[in-house]
Amino acid sequence: MINYLLPDKKSYFLDINSRITASERKIFLYLLEEFKLTKKNPVILNTEKLFSIIDLENDLLTKFLEKLSKKKFQYCIGELTGFSSLFSSVILFRSEIHFYLCHELSSSFDPSTKFYLYDFKSVFLFEEKCTSSLFLELLSIKRNTNDDIIISMEELKAVLKLDKSYDRFYDFERYVLKKLQKDIITYSRFNFTYEKIKDKSKIISLKIFFDDLRNMEDDTEMNALFHLIRDHTENFQKTLELIKENLKKKNFETVRKEIIFAKENYNKDFDSFLENIFNGKIDIYSDANIINYFEKSYSNFYIFQSDIIMELKNHNINKSLLEYLNLSYELYSFFYGKSLSYNKILNDVIIKILKIDSLFMVKFIYKT
Repeated sequence: MINYLLPDKKSYFLDINSRITASERKIFLYLLEEFKLTKKNPVILNTEKLFSIIDLENDLLTKFLEKLSKKKFQYCIGELTGFSSLFSSVILFRSEIHFYLCHELSSSFDPSTKFYLYDFKSVFLFEEKCTSSLFLELLSIKRNTNDDIIISMEELKAVLKLDKSYDRFYDFERYVLKKLQKDIITYSRFNFTYEKIKDKSKIISLKIFFDDLRNMEDDTEMNALFHLIRDHTENFQKTLELIKENLKKKNFETVRKEIIFAKENYNKDFDSFLENIFNGKIDIYSDANIINYFEKSYSNFYIFQSDIIMELKNHNINKSLLEYLNLSYELYSFFYGKSLSYNKILNDVIIKILKIDSLFMVKFIYKT
């Protein structure tokens, strides 16, 4: 462990001539995802799709594309210095828009390049003004040492150009640090968590965990579980270690079920709720007054619906045709929708369903 003093000379620098707006970010993110899937440059987007992504009047389209095409940047990676635009060309032809990603962006998907190594594309997606400064600083440090990163509050504020702001750490954490953390976790492939270091009662430094999660890309199971927790956990480092420990004792499907149950049922503290599930303090399979529980994979909605209605009739829950039609509509929306859980009260019975891909965990419980 070392106390790392920030270098005077930056080994990694990037500056863009004008910040990306919220609408531009949505389109940019969509284009990057498309390129990631197809590896085709240009990325072709029809105008109808663009209008579905952002709220834009048709007569403002040309102006929007013109502004986007003028986003220029300069960068320095070690001894490499460059000047470029996000797009080498943007062409509107009838109802199609051809976006030609610049060399630096297209190369940032190639693991053999420096642009990938430094997660180049992510810097353009950050929403907070200060995020790129912190991100680039942490990258620069990380490339020079494998030791823990410890930064004093004075050094951190200097990086963020907030030297004379936020005397109270509470305010700094709430209005700056948490937002930067969310930005990095959301838009980059890096995990960013921290521990507070105190001198008596005053927080003087942060121990920062800044981990490249690309190593998980080869671990399909861990990658899948990571994406389940990334929008819910407050402490990535601790939660990932907790998952790794449980994978040693349980199979992948069991751990995944428990994580999804935690996602769908926690109130405020996801991390503690998940830990209690892993430790057996919360049993996801049991409920007071449970009538029946089954797990079954379905590829056909009508078989799924039939099993649910049959179970209800077995418990003398007879509904009108209209009520069954309403239930059928809800089940259909859940079966094909994005929601992972479904809850319904019918007479004295509660139906709880948890969906994991094609696997459905179904409970029927007497209402107390």
